[in-house]
Amino acid sequence: MYREYENELAAVGDKRIALIKDYAANYATMTNAKAEELQKSTFDLVDERSKVYRKYAKEFAKILPATTVARFFQAERFVTGLVDLQIMSELPLVETVNDAVAEGKGESGAGQ
Repeated sequence: MYREYENELAAVGDKRIALIKDYAANYATMTNAKAEELQKSTFDLVDERSKVYRKYAKEFAKILPATTVARFFQAERFVTGLVDLQIMSELPLVETVNDAVAEGKGESGAGQ
């Protein structure tokens, strides 16, 4: 059962890696539409990860005491939170369209 859990989480992780690569590929030319798409995908991944947690919390609870299951998912969320923090600390924040224009990067010619 744990192997199944790990495989489902790995599939979510693979989607996350693809999302990060998509973000990196579009960072320099980010549009509002792409930013919205990436944000939606991010929320979808968070939801998907939560669904895996919920599913396996119920499955693990069938064979383990509730306190053991709770402790496992506390540790899981702690480690996942640390990994998330590390990843987020290395990703640059999205610039707004106005920031890009103000720096002379936009098409309007502002700042030139």
